[in-house]
Amino acid sequence: MATRLLVALAAVVLAGCSGSQFTVPPDPIPSLAAPFQAQLSEYLDPEWLGPPNEPTAVCFADLGGDDKACGLGGSITGSVVIVEADTRQIAPGFLDALAYPDSVVALVDVKRDGGTPISLATTPSEVGTVVLLWTTTTEAATYTDGAKGYRTDYRVKIVDFDKQAVVGEARVAGYSPPYPAKFSEGDWTGSAPWDELLTALSCAADPACSSPPSPTQSPTP
Repeated sequence: MATRLLVALAAVVLAGCSGSQFTVPPDPIPSLAAPFQAQLSEYLDPEWLGPPNEPTAVCFADLGGDDKACGLGGSITGSVVIVEADTRQIAPGFLDALAYPDSVVALVDVKRDGGTPISLATTPSEVGTVVLLWTTTTEAATYTDGAKGYRTDYRVKIVDFDKQAVVGEARVAGYSPPYPAKFSEGDWTGSAPWDELLTALSCAADPACSSPPSPTQSPTP
C-alpha cells in the first residue's frame, strides 16, 4: 500500500513541476489480484489450515542470525504465492511486490548481495509453492503511562503445491516496539517482519544460500 501511495504522489509532484496536466495511471493491483483470488480456495485447503506447529526455527528481525533461510531451506520449489491464511486473502505485500518489484527493499538487497530473489508467481499457473501466513501480536512492553507495546510476528507454513503437502514451518518475529520511550501517546506496535520474510524465502529457494558448506569446503569469507 505504501508503495502505491508513493507512486501516485510522485506522479502528482512531477505534474506540478512540469506545469502540465497528468493523469495518475490506474492501480495495477486489482488486475494482478483477480486471477489469484479466483484460486483462493485451492490455496486454503482445510488440511493445511490447522494451527501452525511450534517450528524449530525462530527468526528474529531485531537480532538477525546465521540461518538466513529461517529453517526453510529446500522447501521452496518454483514460484510462490503468499496468502494471508487468517484474513483469507492474497497478501497485499505480495501484490505490491508484483506491481513494483524494483521498490521492494528486501528483494533489491538480496540481488545486491549476490543472491537470487524469490521468484513470485505472476499467474496462478506458475505457482509451485504456497506460503501461508498467520499474523500474531504479542505484548512486549508496558510504558510509564500504562500504554502497551506490541510485537507483530509471522507464523509461516510452506506448501508444495504440486505435492499438496506442508513441507516447512517457521516463525519470523517482528521488531520490538520502542522502549523505554515512545514517540506518541497510546499503544505502540513494532514493524512487521515483511522484509525478513522475503529474505528468508529467497534464501530458502537458493541452494547456494540455504545449504551449509560441506566438511571439505571452507565458508566463503
